[in-house]
Amino acid sequence: LTGDARACQARLIGGNVSRGRCLGLTVTVVGDAESRAVTRNGARPGHLIAVTGTLGDAAAGVELLAAGQRSGALIGAYRCPPLRLDIGRALARRGLATAMIDVSDGLVQDLGHLCRASGTGARLDLEALPLSAALKRNRDRLRRAPLDYAMGGGEDYELLFTLPNRRAASSAERICRRYGTRLTVIGMIESSRTGRVTDSAGIPISAGYDHFMGRR
Repeated sequence: LTGDARACQARLIGGNVSRGRCLGLTVTVVGDAESRAVTRNGARPGHLIAVTGTLGDAAAGVELLAAGQRSGALIGAYRCPPLRLDIGRALARRGLATAMIDVSDGLVQDLGHLCRASGTGARLDLEALPLSAALKRNRDRLRRAPLDYAMGGGEDYELLFTLPNRRAASSAERICRRYGTRLTVIGMIESSRTGRVTDSAGIPISAGYDHFMGRR
């Protein structure tokens, strides 16, 4: 936490301390956009959907922790998620991303948030979802298929964003490589105004964490 704070020049300036049986931390971050702010509402039909890094590792790591494992790449992905601020800033400064959100509640759930804000729908190519070697390697130790963790696991904190065309995608890919990570185009924005997310065959997908229903 302190390392990430130093990386983005954030300072811890105070807090309210009380006693309890469990440790609870609530953090409020206040700041200013240094360039054009990229919100959730700029996606348009025909825009490409892209994501940084890989998906599903953090949720798989939680499951392994609950089973008694204490180390490994998947657990590390949960305990120390990536900080993609530099990539986000670069995409904003270059005017490449038209809408953006991070993957905290699960890919499908967060893409649905972006689509509803933009008044669109989305079609995903599930075969294109980026899965890490660690997630594939541990598939026999996990309760679900790797793709399930990628679609609905959450807490990956990778960037999920839309791009207007392939030329913008190539520029965004170069930015990601510069910061040591990958970019994967995983689908396309559609004209549906329902916020619906479907697979490549047009079948609706539902996955992720709902804060009001309390389930994945």
